[in-house]
Amino acid sequence: MRRFLILLCLIDLFMTSVAHADSAINISVGQSSDDAVEIYAIPGTVSLGGTSLPVGYDGLNIYSAGLRFDGLNIPPGANVVDAYIQFESRLSLSGAALVTIAGQLTADAPTFTATDYDISTRSQTAAQIPWDIPAWAADEQGLAERSPDIASIVEEIVALPGWATGNAMVFVLDGTAAGNYRQAYAFDGAGSPPYLYVIWCYNDCLEDILRGDEFLNIQDIFTLFLGRWILIFMGAALAGTVTRTLISVLWRRPQLVRIVRSDNDDE
Repeated sequence: MRRFLILLCLIDLFMTSVAHADSAINISVGQSSDDAVEIYAIPGTVSLGGTSLPVGYDGLNIYSAGLRFDGLNIPPGANVVDAYIQFESRLSLSGAALVTIAGQLTADAPTFTATDYDISTRSQTAAQIPWDIPAWAADEQGLAERSPDIASIVEEIVALPGWATGNAMVFVLDGTAAGNYRQAYAFDGAGSPPYLYVIWCYNDCLEDILRGDEFLNIQDIFTLFLGRWILIFMGAALAGTVTRTLISVLWRRPQLVRIVRSDNDDE
């Protein structure tokens, strides 16, 4: 038990050394034409350069929003650990707002144009994530304004032939007539535009950590590999040789255990 506690203390010590790595990116919508709204009631009309991004149903129109993020430094075939889109709310709105998030199924998505149906006619990924959006308070940028995990969408796109580091992705938020709507700030609005946050590994994340290639934060490690860590700790507690080996490795290579955290990640 003493060896087990020593091991935990060493891991905790090394976890306090904060390092940043290329395995976490945080990129905002970068220009006016990289966010757009399609209005179903005015068949297929695409609006660019607005100050807000409505999505859902406002009682009159059904809105779908398109978001493009360019210059994504994610390698082809990356194992995506976590991904989400963060919005800042423009208005206080409540009531059920149901949307579906999909990606554009292309290796390098072009920016939007004012061509009718330019959002809805883009081919979509097989991975699609439903989002029952909570109530929003005006000018908030918190968990309520954060999308569900869209890692499966990002991973599908980076697995496409032709995907390369620095390419662009498009995400579509399809509104429905079932419920209400939400309104976020757009690139040309007074608040913060949407941003995409992604954590990824080259191959198997645990293998990358053990090689020292990738660094994940402690929450990711325990979320993704809790079962494996428990087995390691149990073995370490029961076998002094294993404990001494792990401590020795961690002591010589503290870079194996570090925290990656985005400057703009508010969690």
